[in-house]
Order: sequence, then C-alpha cells, then structure tokens
Amino acid sequence: MITFAKVQGAIYDLDDTLLDNGPADQPALWLHSRSRLAAVHQAAKIHNIPELLTLTGQENGLAFMTATEHSLNGAIWNIFYLKGLTPTNEVQLDGTLVDLAQEIAERKNELHEVILREYGVEFPGASDFIKRLGSNGLFGRQALATSAIQRDIDIFLDKYSLHEQLPPEHIISNEKVTKPKPDPECFDLAFRSLGLPDSARRSVLAFEDNPRGMQSAKEAGLFLCAITTRMSADDPLLLALKPDLVAGSYAEFARLLGVPN
Repeated sequence: MITFAKVQGAIYDLDDTLLDNGPADQPALWLHSRSRLAAVHQAAKIHNIPELLTLTGQENGLAFMTATEHSLNGAIWNIFYLKGLTPTNEVQLDGTLVDLAQEIAERKNELHEVILREYGVEFPGASDFIKRLGSNGLFGRQALATSAIQRDIDIFLDKYSLHEQLPPEHIISNEKVTKPKPDPECFDLAFRSLGLPDSARRSVLAFEDNPRGMQSAKEAGLFLCAITTRMSADDPLLLALKPDLVAGSYAEFARLLGVPN
C-alpha cells in the first residue's frame, strides 16, 4: 500500500475510467459501441456485405470486449472474425479487408463526435479528484494514457475544464502509440512525459478499468489502481492481474490513499 505523501504522479485511462461510456452490464449500449455499430452497418450497406449488416448490438459489444488489442482496429477485426469474414481476429496490415477496416474506423470516429458531445459525462468525482491531486502537490505531474483519439480527449477536457491539469505534453493518445494496450508503450510514454526518474515508477498511480489496460500499466512498472466501473472487485481477470489498489469510486480512492481535502 502507498500513502499519498509518497505519490509522485498519476496517470489515467479515459474511457470507462474517467469518462462514463454507458451501463457496465450493457456493452451494446456503450457510447463507442453505438457509433461503431452504426459505422459497420453503413459500410455493410454501401458494399453489400450481408454478414456485417446482421451484426447485432450484443455481438458488437462482445467484439470489443474479446479483441486481442484494446483499440478500435482490434474491435473491427474481431467483428470480421466473428462474422466469418477472416480466419483470425488479429489486426491485419494487408489483404482485402484492410481498406474496409479503415473506412469503418473513419466513419465510426465521425459519428462518435456527435454522440460524445451529447451524451459523454464523467464518472462521478473524476474531474474533482484530478484537480484535488493537482492542488495537493501533483500539478504538472498527471497524465493520460488512452486509446482515445485526441479530438475525443479534447471534448472531455473541455467539458470539465481539465486542460490545465492535463496539458498536451502529458497526453498519450491513440495517435502517439504504435503498440496498443496491453503493450506497456502507452503507460510508459505517459510516465516519461512526467519527467520523473525510472526509480519513481512505483510511486506513480495508474488508474485503469480494463484488464488489457491494467496489464499495460503493470508492465510499465506503475502502481496499479483498478477502478471497478466495468468489472467487480472479485472478477478473476482483475484478480489475476494483482492490482495494488481496488476501489469503486474516486471518493474511495481518495480515502484509501489519504488525499488531503
């Protein structure tokens, strides 16, 4: 266990960690699921692909949850696999489906902006927690490590006035990584953006909701804080990763860490 007096930094995932993506038990209704499903259906109509036209909300949600990598591309290629269009769910860099995957990704990102602006809200207390840490010695030492694109990050930061706490140089977005989570690259780059020595890694809090993101943070050597917005504290996947701290809210994290008011 670590006390706040010894904490030297904090790094956050965005979706389902700071940003409420929708009901935990209904992945078909998650904000990203809605825009991704609409994009797949639109592409299916344009290119007359019946397999994709029959993609259900439940299948779409499952495709993201079981993808090999924590990314939009990972979900799209898993959809292709689940619908019998490709023999593997691994992201492919060449072949007949690459252009289709890119088209769906671009269409999804276009649709998602409208959904995010209208329906995107924080998990209770998330922005206050970030500001509270900033006012208690961590100003300039907080970062984002997320698979989200920069535009979506900016929408969230605008809504909750967080640009000062999370400046551009401390934001590791989808555009800045070559290896998606569970690879540690994202969290490693976020840690390096804080300007701390390597010896401080275990003194930097990493907040994550997803097993792939948790693995990324663990492999980057950070102090893993698992927030149970998407899975229960006794979920075998979570327990297998052995997080350093588990809580269901930012108020609980503040209490457990002893963050001053």
